Amino acid sequence: MKSQISRRALILRINRRLTADGRALKATRTEADRGSMGDFFIVELERGRIVSANIDPIALAKELGVLKPYEQVTED
Repeated sequence: MKSQISRRALILRINRRLTADGRALKATRTEADRGSMGDFFIVELERGRIVSANIDPIALAKELGVLKPYEQVTED
């Protein structure tokens, strides 16, 4: 059985890892932004500019190594 973690906890883990590179994962707030950037995007903290859009948090977490194979993400 896989250990359960919330989507919020996953985003916090991702942001702890990205902060070292001066980046952060953000969620879009409006429907217009979701249409162009997807649900999540990565922003460069120093300049405040978007560096990547249409981010899948689960795939990113696996790529960064913050989501282990024995963990499963649950909806908040």
